[in-house]
Amino acid sequence: MNNQSIEFGKIGKDPDLPDNVRKSFRVPIEDAQKVWVMVNARRYAILDICFDGVRILIDNDSDFKIEQSLLDCELNLFNSLVDGLNGRVVHITLSETKELQCGIQWMDASEGKAVKIFDIVSKMKNQLLKGDIISFDSP
Repeated sequence: MNNQSIEFGKIGKDPDLPDNVRKSFRVPIEDAQKVWVMVNARRYAILDICFDGVRILIDNDSDFKIEQSLLDCELNLFNSLVDGLNGRVVHITLSETKELQCGIQWMDASEGKAVKIFDIVSKMKNQLLKGDIISFDSP
């Protein structure tokens, strides 16, 4: 699990995997005050995060559309800001509680931004797998 690529972009198809298999480990987020994303000047709570994207809660009257490009997004990870991210909407689905959720995949991030996200999400993943409280003390 620690050897995942930090590159963002289209993931190639593996003919041996069914279409519904996740390609990345997702870390659930419990504290929306410390981990959130800004899209189109609006702050959204993150439900979970992986190296190349996030899943957020959206309103029923949201302007998000599948395959929509999202420009100049900001990702806040425990007061460590990653700005200037571009993404695309990969899914809009209903949760078990009938809330709308939206998956965003980061596209064409610079190496520095990709490494920053990778490092923080890797630490979060390791803390989760150890059963520790997920936190991040230094940028």
